[in-house]
Amino acid sequence: MRVAVRVDASSQIGTGHFMRCLTLADALNQRGARIRFVSRHMPDHLRDMLNTKGYEFALLKGISNEVSDDNYYACWLGVSQNQDAAETWQALSDQTWDWLVVDHYALNANWETVLRNVAKRIFVIDDIADRQHDCDMLLDQNLYADMNTRYKGKVPPHCRLMLGPRFALLREEFRSAREQVKPRTGLVKRVLIFFGGVDADNNTERAMEAMVNIANPDVQVDVVIGGQHPYRIQIGTECLKQGFVCHVQTERMAELMVATDLAIGAGGISTYERLYLRLPSLLKPISLNQVEPLNYMEKIGLFELFSTQKELENKLKKIIEHGIISPPDCVSNGKNKLVECMITEFTQLCVPRPLDVRRTYRWLQDKKLLEDFVMAESPRRSEHCKYWRKLYNDSEQRVYSILHFGKHVGNCGLKNINSQNCTSEIWIYLGDLSARGRGVAKYAISKLLSIARNDLFGVSVCLHVAKSNYSAIHLYKNNGFYEIQSPLTGRWSGRDSEILRMECIL
Repeated sequence: MRVAVRVDASSQIGTGHFMRCLTLADALNQRGARIRFVSRHMPDHLRDMLNTKGYEFALLKGISNEVSDDNYYACWLGVSQNQDAAETWQALSDQTWDWLVVDHYALNANWETVLRNVAKRIFVIDDIADRQHDCDMLLDQNLYADMNTRYKGKVPPHCRLMLGPRFALLREEFRSAREQVKPRTGLVKRVLIFFGGVDADNNTERAMEAMVNIANPDVQVDVVIGGQHPYRIQIGTECLKQGFVCHVQTERMAELMVATDLAIGAGGISTYERLYLRLPSLLKPISLNQVEPLNYMEKIGLFELFSTQKELENKLKKIIEHGIISPPDCVSNGKNKLVECMITEFTQLCVPRPLDVRRTYRWLQDKKLLEDFVMAESPRRSEHCKYWRKLYNDSEQRVYSILHFGKHVGNCGLKNINSQNCTSEIWIYLGDLSARGRGVAKYAISKLLSIARNDLFGVSVCLHVAKSNYSAIHLYKNNGFYEIQSPLTGRWSGRDSEILRMECIL
């Protein structure tokens, strides 16, 4: 899969947009995707990060400052949308991209429509719902009171909306750290200060001053700043003076959050990292788009907000005096859900073609695959062709080829269809090993269950699987199937030590 990412980072924009795109890119790369970032504004240390990971990078060099778009964030581009669209198109025109990911408040449907010439699908990451989009999928991981309606009329009817913190884009380190988290109660012994990768207004130093002013030597303080923080030397010197620990461009953020009792910081993606790790927090909105979601989340008790240093000091004194309690569990790591959705957009079931039948015969020469497919032995070619001819004309069966990015990777179907009892049996196998672990089988199972439920008016579906095929059993259980302990019958009766029967109620 080829994925292009259009995102910028700067002192004005911050680094949050880049970091969440990087998180998505890393997850896609693990599934074999080729990644290219396209940016007009990108600090050198972030470009180095992309280079280290082996991602392609294209820099848009033009800066005209002739911004004609009627958009509060239009100045972020440095050029008009038309110019940016033309230059991005040129940067991607050497090939067709399966997905174009766009994370930029200054870009809207006009820009996205132009880029459809080089991208099969467009995925927009947004937070503010203030403009029209021409996209196939949209992510807004923020928690709003009107979360489920705020994009109504702003995206095409076919657009798949992924809304709310259950789709939060969180780095892998946070998933691992969550396993170590226990609900926090009691006294504050350690405080973490972090206001994002840029913090141009130096909120970091004011929070440090607040900690100094409350004068509690029993509280340990960790301060995290980005490598390009404009007051880096000043903050480092003050940390040494006060006995605080200063972390610059750290890769241990999740570890630090697990170890701390209270966080002081800004909104943005860090809000959901803290909530995911159940970390009590005092937060300050640092941009206009953060105000509405942060106010709503404070209202429902997820954290407390402050606006001035004095207000922060008062709240710190109160919390340190009375103790802390963890916020409710309300955030999920949606990275893998998003990746699976992107992959399955290019997975489909179709009527088997003659070439698919011949390819299936080659798969059946592999003894390990035969074991996974619950087949005793490889058929002769003539028997194989005869079997498939029968499948086409059997009213009690439905058979499909599984295509992934246009390539035949496996087969699946429903057999033993009983219209009177409304039951059927599901079967599936992936002969192309490169397609395994990419969500393809999960998609095929979902489609078959939908066919059984809607087209055949089924009430239950069963399957048979080799007991040694642990990954398949795990997959089926995750899709609603459960084990049946009753004795096997028919062709499976003599193999009950090897075969497991599972069922799913539709």
